[in-house]
Amino acid sequence: MGRKSVFFYVSLIVLTIIYLLHIFESSRNVSNLKKVANEIRQSYPFNYFIENIDIQYSHFTTEINLELINQYDELELINQFAIFEYFQRQLRHFLLTGDYQNPLHISDFKLVGNTDSNKYFLSSDIPENRTVHYNVENFFYINNKKSYHTNTLDNSLYNKLKDEGKFDLEVLQYADCMFRLITSGGRNYIHKTDEKIILDSISEKFGITHEEFNHIYYKYYLGIYFNPLLDDSNL
Repeated sequence: MGRKSVFFYVSLIVLTIIYLLHIFESSRNVSNLKKVANEIRQSYPFNYFIENIDIQYSHFTTEINLELINQYDELELINQFAIFEYFQRQLRHFLLTGDYQNPLHISDFKLVGNTDSNKYFLSSDIPENRTVHYNVENFFYINNKKSYHTNTLDNSLYNKLKDEGKFDLEVLQYADCMFRLITSGGRNYIHKTDEKIILDSISEKFGITHEEFNHIYYKYYLGIYFNPLLDDSNL
């Protein structure tokens, strides 16, 4: 067997191994994504309105199909949107910050929900130059009609904080500025190192612990304590 033939077969073996490793890693990423999504679904308020969930991943797009109870139709529009928006925010957050770092946190998300009467759809696409979800404008459709978007929800949260939680608002705005500065607007982010820099800076400026900041962040950005059965003042 000539040198060229040996080189060809060795190259083929190496490429095959790389391909198989990629397939294995992709499969593990998808499996982890499904596990995290199902854990979120089992928390309130998602466990009250979502009866079942199915997830498919293909070509950098994660499609999440939500089987909704019919009472979902009776919610205020802002709360209907918030359930979808907070679900995808929490999913991205826990995929990024969990024990197993999962690159699918920056895949495009398509959330589809159905009741007996209506079809709901949230489109959440990440720009190609982003390494982390940041200031992405998501759009919410009801029966194929655009009905709500992220900016409207954020304005509602801002007005609530401006009136009732000025300290929390100041903390979140400072955290946002630090994040944009360190990550070049979300284009460069290394969670293991950058998170500590940001949290330490917040602690030094405002005299709060990392846990106290996380409580604020979880409440207002991730909607951990969100209750859609109350009026929209709880957002």
